Amino acid sequence: MSLPTLRFRDWVATPATFKDTVMILKRVFRRLMIAATIIFAAAAFSPFTAPLASADTLSNGLTVTCSPVGEHQLTCVIGGCPRVNGDYVVDIVHVMDNGYQFDDQEFKCINGQTATHNANILIPSIGPNGYTFGFQACRFKTFEENWCTPWANYTWKPPASSAGGSGPASAPAQPETKPPVKCGPNDVEAEVPAGQQCTAKPPVQCPPGGPQQTVPAGQTCPPPSNAISVSFDRGVPLWTVNVKNSSGVGGSCTYRATSGTGLTGASEDFNIEPNGTASFTVPAPLPLAKYTVVTTCTGTYDGKQIELGKNTQTVP
Repeated sequence: MSLPTLRFRDWVATPATFKDTVMILKRVFRRLMIAATIIFAAAAFSPFTAPLASADTLSNGLTVTCSPVGEHQLTCVIGGCPRVNGDYVVDIVHVMDNGYQFDDQEFKCINGQTATHNANILIPSIGPNGYTFGFQACRFKTFEENWCTPWANYTWKPPASSAGGSGPASAPAQPETKPPVKCGPNDVEAEVPAGQQCTAKPPVQCPPGGPQQTVPAGQTCPPPSNAISVSFDRGVPLWTVNVKNSSGVGGSCTYRATSGTGLTGASEDFNIEPNGTASFTVPAPLPLAKYTVVTTCTGTYDGKQIELGKNTQTVP
């Protein structure tokens, strides 16, 4: 828009010229005022939009980013501009803090505005599960229920380096030092470094004659047991008693027969070889008489006196 060029002598020459000049100046001033008003209105109704760096887009169309401010406040900037009930732009936003509705504010997102919600909470007290907000945008209705988006959650979690991101960075994690492994009494070493295995002592050699040649370190070699069996060759008037030793240890044995009436029957003392047998004769039992026959053998194993076996039978 160009202004007319006025010369002083043009508007002071005659009253008519002066009047026309005044009218031109009024029109110019009015146009300048309208232009200034438009510029001012544009500035007034173009809200400042805070940057949404690394904002999360929620399932209901809102965008949210939350940041700690000092140690006692979380500030969330809410953006986005979802539609409801077809294509109606939302104009209010609801906020819940950890499940409790807390805030309800205007949200002129159609003009590019964002909303800000401040939560007063001690940042270092927020655990690894974080602090959860709920957000919902609505179109306000004066005489009926608002049209709203679904609620959507946003969880702020503290950085791993510090509880609320406002304190000094923590020192680099040091590798975990595991204690040495304590070995058992049957191992060669008393302890070994973490991750290694203890070396077991060699097995123990058992004395000859026992049921096992070796046992693991720390265990005791078992002695022979239940190694004596007895059979009879029945005749008249004598029976032959056959005793067998299934162990590798020899010893001495006793044979004792007692009748059911308490009378003492045949008795025999004898020796038996390792894995050997012994036989002897005894009187046959009297008719209708019953005898309890007990045969016991003992020997020495690993320097100790042991019972090789004990056989008990009722005859005939």
